[in-house]
Amino acid sequence: MICPLCKGTGKQWGTGFIECELCHGEGILPDTRAHLPECHFCNGTGREHGVGFVLCPKCQGWGRRERKPFDPTENAGPSVFVVEAGKPRTAHLDLSAFLAKISGHVRICDPYYGTGSLLRLDGLRNCRPVQFLTHTADGKERSYLPKALTDFIRERPEFEFRRHRARDLHDRFVLTDDELILLGHGLKDIGNKESFVIRLDRKIAGDMMETVRSSFDHKWQAADLLP
Repeated sequence: MICPLCKGTGKQWGTGFIECELCHGEGILPDTRAHLPECHFCNGTGREHGVGFVLCPKCQGWGRRERKPFDPTENAGPSVFVVEAGKPRTAHLDLSAFLAKISGHVRICDPYYGTGSLLRLDGLRNCRPVQFLTHTADGKERSYLPKALTDFIRERPEFEFRRHRARDLHDRFVLTDDELILLGHGLKDIGNKESFVIRLDRKIAGDMMETVRSSFDHKWQAADLLP
């Protein structure tokens, strides 16, 4: 099979002289994975996030990988936990433990943002890249929120924040390579009101994940960079 990382050139993507690290300059790979479905994490490019020189962490650069078939005997029900009202610290600790288990490319949609959002997002320690799509800043924090965002990105360059211009951003969710997490309340204020966090893995969400991802990416491309 043609090497997806260098597209058969034998050279590292974007260069004309560095040997491709996957096929070692041959431009082809053994056809052992040719029959496998395209890796949905890198869309078959073999590169993390589809660009650059970093190998896709899911398929290791091959652009194809085996997906486990759905097993109806497994417990594939959604995972749900309740965020109690009036317990913001408990909610923060519970959410931090929850987010710490997430890895890979993460897309987050949350219409309202503030310093509380940054506090929660800091729990995503194993994710790269992280795209945060939002619309409205906390009215009480607008004077210093841009600097808070700048300081956050300086230490966490894997994060990117963008503002969606239209007012049709309503749902709150976290989308990873393998699951869709629905948030009943925004990250910046979680714990102030009772809400739910519902975790749906790919077995349950199915094609809905691709629909959500496509919609997010479309809005992301047209959004304004923050801060």
